[in-house]
Amino acid sequence: MYRIAIVDDAEQDSRRLTAFLARFQEEKGVDLQAEWLQSAEIFLEKYQRQYDIVFMDIRMGGMDGMRAAHKLREIDQTVILIFLTSLAQYAVQGYEVDALDYILKPITYPALELKLQKALSRCKKETEEIVISVGAERYRVPAADLAYIEVFEHHLHYKTATDIIKGYGTLKDVEKLLPEKGFFRVNNQTIVNLRRVQRISGNTVTVDEREFDISRMRKKDFLSEFHRYGVNG
Repeated sequence: MYRIAIVDDAEQDSRRLTAFLARFQEEKGVDLQAEWLQSAEIFLEKYQRQYDIVFMDIRMGGMDGMRAAHKLREIDQTVILIFLTSLAQYAVQGYEVDALDYILKPITYPALELKLQKALSRCKKETEEIVISVGAERYRVPAADLAYIEVFEHHLHYKTATDIIKGYGTLKDVEKLLPEKGFFRVNNQTIVNLRRVQRISGNTVTVDEREFDISRMRKKDFLSEFHRYGVNG
C-alpha cells in the first residue's frame, strides 16, 4: 500500500485529485490510501514520516507550499514531493527541496497518471529492505530509512530515522545487502545514504547532523555518485 498526502486548501481541487487517485487505483490495481490535509500547518503538525508521496499545493493561505516543503525536508529528506500549481513558474524552485515534479491546475487525469507512475517507480526503488541480524533477532529496515552505517567500538551502528541498531559484521558484508545505488562508503568505517546528505564541506560530509571524513582516495567517486544519485535520485 502506498500512503499519499494531499496538502491543499482548495476543497474542489482536492476532491478532484482524490477521484483521480481512486481511478488510478482501480485501473492499475495499485493499493493507494490518500488523506487530505487542508493546510500546511496541519500537515506538518501531524507529520511522522507516514507518507510515501506528498502532493503539495504551492499557493495556500497561511504557510505556502514552498515554505512548507523546506520545513518538510528538515525532517524527511526522502519522501516523494510533487507540487500542485496553477502557474509553472511557481514550481521552478522545486530543485531546492528535491521535488520530483509538478502538476498544473486544473489537474487532468493523464497528467496525474504520468506523474504518479513516475513517483511509484521511485517508491519501489526506495522500499527495498535489508535484514539486520543482532544475535537471534532480525530487523527488517527499509534501505531508504538508513542514514548511515558505521563501525563503532567493534559494533556496526545502523542509524535509522528513529533509532540506532547495533549489530555485528563488516562493512563489506553490509555493502552486499544494500541497493546497488544510493549508498557510498566514504571511508573505512562509514557508509552513507546519498539521499540523506545534508552538507559537503571540503573533505567532510554531514548526514543526519553527523559529520564524517571523506577518504581522499574515495572523494572523486563519492562526488560523482552524489551528483548522479544523491541530487537527482
